[in-house]
Amino acid sequence: MYKIGIVVNENEMAHSAFANTPKLLSDLSYVKKQKNEYYRFYVFDKFNIKELFQKSNKNFIMSFDSLFVATNATNNIEIYEAFVSNKNLIDDFISAEKGIFISSQKKLSIKEGDCLKTIGFLPEKYDYAICDRPEKSSADGKISVVGKDSIVLNYPTVITENDIEYHCLHNNFINHKYRSFLIPSHESQYQLLLSDNTSAKIPDILRDSIDKSRKILLVSGSQKERVVITTMALDWAEHLKLIENILIYITEGVPNFAFVTKKGDHDDYVINSYILRAKVWKIAFREYEDIDIGEIAKLPHDTLVLSPSYDKSEIDRLIDITKKANRNISIYWLSSTQSITECFILYHYTNETSIDQIKIEVNNWIFRRFYPNLWGKSVWTYAYCICMMKTLEIDFIPLVPVIYEELSLHFCKKGIIDGSYDNVINASCKLLEILSVIIEYSAELDEEIFQKFPIDTLKAKVEQWLFEKIYDDNNSEYDKLYVLVSLYKTGYMNCIETDKMNEINNKANEVIRIHQTKGFVNYSNIILCQLLYLVKELFVIGFLPEDFSFKICQEIMTELKLRQSDTGVWRNISETAEVSIYLLELEVDSENKLLPVNILNENVIKAISFLYQNYDNNKYCWHEDVNTSVKAVHAIGLYDKVKNFSANDFFYDISIQSMRLEYEKYIERENKAVLDYVDVIYEKEKEIRVLKKASEKKKLFQWLFFSVFIINLSLGIMMILMIAGLSNEIIEYNGVKVSALSRLFNEWQTEFIFGFIGILFGAAFTGVYSFVKRKTFK
Repeated sequence: MYKIGIVVNENEMAHSAFANTPKLLSDLSYVKKQKNEYYRFYVFDKFNIKELFQKSNKNFIMSFDSLFVATNATNNIEIYEAFVSNKNLIDDFISAEKGIFISSQKKLSIKEGDCLKTIGFLPEKYDYAICDRPEKSSADGKISVVGKDSIVLNYPTVITENDIEYHCLHNNFINHKYRSFLIPSHESQYQLLLSDNTSAKIPDILRDSIDKSRKILLVSGSQKERVVITTMALDWAEHLKLIENILIYITEGVPNFAFVTKKGDHDDYVINSYILRAKVWKIAFREYEDIDIGEIAKLPHDTLVLSPSYDKSEIDRLIDITKKANRNISIYWLSSTQSITECFILYHYTNETSIDQIKIEVNNWIFRRFYPNLWGKSVWTYAYCICMMKTLEIDFIPLVPVIYEELSLHFCKKGIIDGSYDNVINASCKLLEILSVIIEYSAELDEEIFQKFPIDTLKAKVEQWLFEKIYDDNNSEYDKLYVLVSLYKTGYMNCIETDKMNEINNKANEVIRIHQTKGFVNYSNIILCQLLYLVKELFVIGFLPEDFSFKICQEIMTELKLRQSDTGVWRNISETAEVSIYLLELEVDSENKLLPVNILNENVIKAISFLYQNYDNNKYCWHEDVNTSVKAVHAIGLYDKVKNFSANDFFYDISIQSMRLEYEKYIERENKAVLDYVDVIYEKEKEIRVLKKASEKKKLFQWLFFSVFIINLSLGIMMILMIAGLSNEIIEYNGVKVSALSRLFNEWQTEFIFGFIGILFGAAFTGVYSFVKRKTFK
């Protein structure tokens, strides 16, 4: 059961029927279908909002699965202050993979020209400002669907521009589209779903932006941290289907699972047991009944579970359709054994891997980082991204016009195209790589910038400029190597006459031999890879003899192998990915087996494993760096393409096994630690018992010592008093008057007695003192 908190403006709800958001949500078709058993709503207003942030309260925020902040809820100052003062809890809530939706909040919107102030209660990366639109009426403009592929606009209902327009015009509120537009603090953290780019008036705050459209609805790029924000009053204007999509998304997450049954299925109890578990574990899923196999293949889910009512021929047809559609999917089919002791067998088909998910996540992250600074306006980043997207079959064409226009500032100076990128050799090589890719899609590029600077004309000029550089003695051998690799890579050698081709081949051979003479140990990993590429190219066309080519490749691979650490890294993540790409491309092209497969595989597998293990699952990138992330996902995607791990997800299995082994080791370590701790506690208890006994003995000996001391002191005092008394006493002894004291000490018996007593008491005192001292110190 899912628990949803609804935060409302109590004043608005009390006086306006259209502001009754709790009723609207409970009346949604999906919620009604679940008979309110699946979703539980709890309403918060200014009177009980503090309960949401009290840890001791049963309605503490962390007990909810999602939070729906209704239109103008923060107009209540009590609610807004509660949100701001508990920003850390809202941060924890989102980080715990729970969802939040924030509708239009009028009083948080700033006026044009005012100091830009964010709403202040979301985590910093998701914080945003709301700015008033310049028009007086919120009914002006046209809302366009931008993020057509987003699940929020597709599941369970596909949301079209016509749907949005209809509800803006027909509702119990007013003719209303949006009051303000959104300005996220970090655009890369959000995916744009709805915008208005039709209004003629551009707000001052957007004049310097590359994208001047007004952002109306945004969803966080992370599917785990589910944040949806808008400036539309979706609940008041009764955008029921869109609200239902948003509610399911923020509450359940991405519905990867679907259960498919047939009407009257006598084995439906089996599927029901799976559905029950999915509900208990709060796994996002959908149920479908009695639909055709062709329609099943179109369902927007990664995992399908089919009931035993489907036969094998239907499953085979479903698998065949998904294969032809080149769609990544996982299919589970429960089949009855039809034996005397009837039971079920679970069959599993999949053509997806854990790498597929990484590719989707990283590329979404990369696209979100494009605006506002166009990936840092770097020709290197453009080249890395475009080449990666071409290899992994990702649509990058919408970005090309913007990239091409930015590049024109570098290849055209004062109206003249000189054929270089700022007269820099390596950057010009990257420019050629970009042009060689996008020229394949020139038919789709009809923007004005391509008419001003035709791609084929520019490419020819860049090629000529680079060709001249390999014969310029002022350029280093490394620059010449870089140029040669680019010319071979971009297909230049296929478009020139034979004499010129032989001329370049001779120059390439010369560059290779110069590097070989100086020793491969003196060059970087990337230079070694470029040399490998060049050797392979010359060997394939028969320009280099086999023994020479094989010898150089062996020497380079040996050097690369020595430089690779035990963990698979070459210097850092970025360089590890780039070296892996070179080696994988070499394997793709080298049908001649120029390199021993075992050497290539061993190094590449270690490198790819390192990249895979260092992927940040929470941020969907590597080190939050575009270049590094592009290279890493390119290497991983290319590896999957070359090695075809779809049927046997090596990395997923390794990950599961690693987690299991690590867990077992963890348990073992914890058990050992507990046992060791128990031993320590036992020893400490023994010491405590010994110390306790010693303490008791110490007290006994202290009292004994004190008693003996008092007795000896008393006897000593008595003897002193007796002697003092006898010293003045005169007695008559044998007719002679003598001192009593002298007479006492003249008797030997008396001396003996007093001497014995003195010795006795002295010995006793010394013994007791020594015993007490020894015991006490021990």
